[in-house]
Amino acid sequence: MVKIGFFYDFDLTLSEEFQQFPLFREFFENLNRKYGIKNPEEYWSLCGRKDKSVGWMGQMLKDSNEIFGGLSNKRMQEKYGPQIKLAKGIPEFFSVIREDLKKKDFECEHHIISVGVDALIKGTSVFPEVDSIVSGEYEEDENGIIKIKNIVSEFRKVEHIKTICKGKGLHKDVAMNEYNINYKNAFVIGDGQSDVDMFRFILQRGGTAIAVFEPGSFEQYHNAVMLLGNSVNVIVPRDYSENSRIRKVINEIIQEKIEAIGKCDMDYELVHNYQLGYIESEAVKEVIKKHLEECEYCKKKLKKRFYFE
Repeated sequence: MVKIGFFYDFDLTLSEEFQQFPLFREFFENLNRKYGIKNPEEYWSLCGRKDKSVGWMGQMLKDSNEIFGGLSNKRMQEKYGPQIKLAKGIPEFFSVIREDLKKKDFECEHHIISVGVDALIKGTSVFPEVDSIVSGEYEEDENGIIKIKNIVSEFRKVEHIKTICKGKGLHKDVAMNEYNINYKNAFVIGDGQSDVDMFRFILQRGGTAIAVFEPGSFEQYHNAVMLLGNSVNVIVPRDYSENSRIRKVINEIIQEKIEAIGKCDMDYELVHNYQLGYIESEAVKEVIKKHLEECEYCKKKLKKRFYFE
């Protein structure tokens, strides 16, 4: 049975806010008193590293006692995780997609790859619905968190996709027909620049890259088109509810995959590189050009699907 894999960023993709905001809200007076912070997003200016995952995890570790009253993984999971505001239609979306695909004889996996921290994500109602969470972790003792155990760098998210798709070690040689998830059957869903490497990787290999934005915000839609438009083939509002655009688009793309079975055997990476002007051989370019003139499936895959509503 063919397996479809969904890979998600978390913050502002599956949630309506950064996962740390419940903490920032509760301890706002402490943050204001020490750092002069006037709104929660100003906290990121304290973190100051190019790699945001290292920066914010280090800053919160530094502030864990004086600002946040003694943080532990259990407290983050049990108290603050449940307070994170999730996107509309989450978590119901995961089981609906799983059941819809089952009816079409597909298996389905949901995976989160986040620069956040797993204790917070595990505290949300998303956790029971997904197959894995790859995120940062803190080590702790009886008094709370004491050091960073693991980070997920925004620059290395692709490595986690490769590992999950292979189903084995990152550097093991695996034939594509033995992969847990073929890249062309993968969907990557994210919201911003930290997801670009994932978007481009999966798009180049025939998968689907979906950028989401705040529903109703033309400014965010415009920014998504300008900043992410060349890295994705779908832009939709961050709404996963019944009859939402993202559900419709996913169903359309799945149906197109079904219709293409046995009809298109072109290596989509060649098509992608042809579109970008990376193919130098005139003979190869002619073959791809002729294929694109005749293949309805490849034409549909190349089509940009950008929706404000």
